[in-house]
Amino acid sequence: MDSTVESYGPVNGVVAPGQAGQPAPALVTLQPVAMPQQEQPQQASIRMGALLSAFRRRWFVAICLGLIASVAAATGVWFSVPDTYTAFAEMMVTPQNRFLFSDREMRKQSVPLSVYKQTNMRLAKYPFVLTAAIRKPEIAQSPTLAGKVDQVGWLEENIKIASPAEEFIRVSLTGPYKADVAPIVNAIVEAFKQEVLEKQRKDDDAEMQQRKEHLQTLNSELDRQRRELSNIDKEHKVANTEMANMRLEASYTVHVELRKELARLEWEILQREMELELLFAEKGREGDAEDTEGSEATVSEEDGAGEFPDFLVEQFLVARPDYVEIDRKLDFAEVQLKLYEKRFPPTHSQVQEKRTLIERLKLKQEEYRERETPLVLEELRKKRREDEELQQLAAGALADPGSLQIGLPADPVTAAKRALSRLKATRDSVAKELKDRRIETEDFTTTWVDREIKAEDVAKLKSDVEMIDAVVRRSEVERDHAPNPIDVRRKATEPKQPDRGKRMKLAGMAGFGLFGLVVGGVVLLEYSARRLNSVSEVQTDLNLHVMSTIPLMPRWVNSDSGNSGNRRSEYWHSVLTESVDATRTMLLRHSQTNSTKAIMIASATGGEGKTTLSCHLSTSLARAGRKVLLIDGDIRRPAVHRVFDLKNKPGLCEVLTDKVEFPDALHEASPPGLTVLTAGRVDADALRVLAQDRLGQMMEIAREQFDFIIMDTSPILPVTDALLMAQFMDGVVFSLRRDVSRSAKVAAAVQRVSMLGVNVLGAVAIGLDEGPSRSRYSYYHYGYGGYGANPHAPIPMSNGHNA
Repeated sequence: MDSTVESYGPVNGVVAPGQAGQPAPALVTLQPVAMPQQEQPQQASIRMGALLSAFRRRWFVAICLGLIASVAAATGVWFSVPDTYTAFAEMMVTPQNRFLFSDREMRKQSVPLSVYKQTNMRLAKYPFVLTAAIRKPEIAQSPTLAGKVDQVGWLEENIKIASPAEEFIRVSLTGPYKADVAPIVNAIVEAFKQEVLEKQRKDDDAEMQQRKEHLQTLNSELDRQRRELSNIDKEHKVANTEMANMRLEASYTVHVELRKELARLEWEILQREMELELLFAEKGREGDAEDTEGSEATVSEEDGAGEFPDFLVEQFLVARPDYVEIDRKLDFAEVQLKLYEKRFPPTHSQVQEKRTLIERLKLKQEEYRERETPLVLEELRKKRREDEELQQLAAGALADPGSLQIGLPADPVTAAKRALSRLKATRDSVAKELKDRRIETEDFTTTWVDREIKAEDVAKLKSDVEMIDAVVRRSEVERDHAPNPIDVRRKATEPKQPDRGKRMKLAGMAGFGLFGLVVGGVVLLEYSARRLNSVSEVQTDLNLHVMSTIPLMPRWVNSDSGNSGNRRSEYWHSVLTESVDATRTMLLRHSQTNSTKAIMIASATGGEGKTTLSCHLSTSLARAGRKVLLIDGDIRRPAVHRVFDLKNKPGLCEVLTDKVEFPDALHEASPPGLTVLTAGRVDADALRVLAQDRLGQMMEIAREQFDFIIMDTSPILPVTDALLMAQFMDGVVFSLRRDVSRSAKVAAAVQRVSMLGVNVLGAVAIGLDEGPSRSRYSYYHYGYGGYGANPHAPIPMSNGHNA
């Protein structure tokens, strides 16, 4: 009992009277109902559940069409893509450890193998390499390149440089001509060797030539500095550092002895002056003015210097070897600092080093002076006491004339003056000699320090010359004996078989791509239909009250074998019966509260199960002891008479056209209490009087004779017959079928009925999912056995599209 929307239309070319602008009878005022919320044609987001349901409904068609399209696309690509051929050559990269010498010995920075290889892989595709390759006429005029405007650009785009192993570089080319690809690859490899590897060798040769020139310059400078150093040695008659150190040691030894002698003379002068003052005091006379001045000067100097003059203490310290060693190092370091400051900037490391050394020596000298000065002072005091005792003995001898030796001057003062004068003259001579010696030592030290600096420069320059000379020699050996860093290990040969991989890849991509597009397109097209799949969609999107849900029956239940009385068939009949009885209970309750008797079973389009629902619901009401009239209002496509195996006429059309009386058109059916008014034979007169009051009069008669009137009508959207009949009904129940009913069309149908003022009682969901809250004890799983089963019930609803 399949039905389609296109089958509904005018009969014999006559339009229904309700569609011709004729006035409709007065409407019965019923309870207002809420307008259903229509679902928007396109929603902002895609619901995955609805998308999966769309795929479930059309998976077979989608996959079949997708397979057909994918096979066609893959076949077309396979035969449309021409055969291609690939040739390749391989080069081996030598690791960057040297052949005979290491990078450290060659004074070169080590380059990692991966970096060196990646650099040459990039250079192999550079335009200057490709240009050198196509300079050969046989390459430029080959069929692969002959028709190319930009041959270098084409090669740069199609040449593939890969790394099949750690030390290998592969150059490959794919083209349509079998005989061309190998010569082109070999030409590129040969151009790479000439343009890149030869350039690297030339760069190495140029670098070695620069080193040779630099080595020659350094040799010339080394010879000049050696001559200067030799002249210094000849001038000072010093052959080496050891002799210079011996000369400096001897000079410092003389210098120390002179300072010791000077200290002794200073001490004796001091003692003679004290002796002279003592003589003046003993004789009670003051002496001449010169002596007094000299004595006063000496005393003043002594008073100004303290107990002993500082220079006297310093002279006695010089006599100590440790002090002499520190002083000698300090003098030598100061001379070096002066020379370094002339040759280098103040921030130079050697200048800073010498300054630090001088500060450390001065600190050490000061610490030694502070530690030894008390000892020197004690030594001087002891010596002074000894001298005072000798002076006292001398004074006693002078007082005893008999004790005087023959030949001594009669005047002791004169003798003391003469002795003091001789001491001072000797002191001045020693001081002059000490000064001359010091100047001579400083000059020699300065010259020798300068000579040592030159010697260091010569040694450093000699080391640089030896190093560069060794590098040059090693580079020459490496150049003459080391293998090439990149060597061609495999030349390209003419390919024997075409490349199947590319064709298979393209064909597979085309096949899978088109398959996905077709399947996706079919699923999205089905998804755009917005077919109902669950009760929640009815309640949320359509704002309809779901009176009950009826499961879809398996197809085998409708077959002859399914109705043979087996337990499975009885089970499904019992499930269907209980589901319809739930709808009957809702109608009975509604009838008690609102006096509802005439109910129209409607649907938006065909195939949503309204006819089967009408038959089952009428049968259920009759089993409940009610007198029920089932009217087949689908006069254009009648089906009720086939369900109950009745004759189609006389029926509703004959009653409306007054061809037969209402009681004469009724047919008794099973179970008892059920009466059927078939559709009859439709014609233009029946369609015309449908919009008139004749149907209302018939309904008034039927209300008096029956407890319930169930009318099965045509779909609401294709034709207006259902809307004309709905005006005489107490309520409308919509039949919604899974995978058939569309939310947009159902919403439009509900809106049309509501605009007529007819009460929409709700909907009966056939096969719709009840959602996650569904109990496992529902009629889908709870076994009723044979209870309530009626083997003579109408054909149950199955997965087929009943009207």
